[in-house]
Amino acid sequence: MTGGVEMTPAFHPSKKAIDLTKKDVLSWVVRIVLAAVFLYAGIIKSTASEQFLVALAPFTFFPEPLLLPLSTWLPLGEILVGLLILIPKTHRLGAGLALGLLVVFMGVLGWALSQGIIVSCSCFGEDDAPSAWKMVLAILRDLFLAVAALWLIVRENLPPHAPPTTFPRNPIQP
Repeated sequence: MTGGVEMTPAFHPSKKAIDLTKKDVLSWVVRIVLAAVFLYAGIIKSTASEQFLVALAPFTFFPEPLLLPLSTWLPLGEILVGLLILIPKTHRLGAGLALGLLVVFMGVLGWALSQGIIVSCSCFGEDDAPSAWKMVLAILRDLFLAVAALWLIVRENLPPHAPPTTFPRNPIQP
């Protein structure tokens, strides 16, 4: 206090404001990473659609007439998902679509492993020798990305941190 007037700084960032900023920064980082993965995968597959078509062939539960449209439309869908995640008003929709695609990808790779079908997922255009270990790593990667997508979907619905508990002053003590 100075001259009976309490002096306060012009700007006092509250802890809550700082927490919100950190949460927003984390959200943007997650969005950029998730979008980059989908954009990169979609662009790589769309530029090598014949190679991707060959990679889809071992998944015998796809009827052969669906392989060509799938090899064309899936990369475009991945690009769309990546763009939706980047747009602030549609990022939750994009994250939801990403989550759906990731669940399908994990299911397809899990099914192939359970049937003894060892393939290269060609997720990012790589033409490596297929192995069960690489398929397991792809499933784990997709699980990590699915958790990130789920976090983006529900983060606005998460309860805020509980405020610190304050106790009323003892009326007996001055």
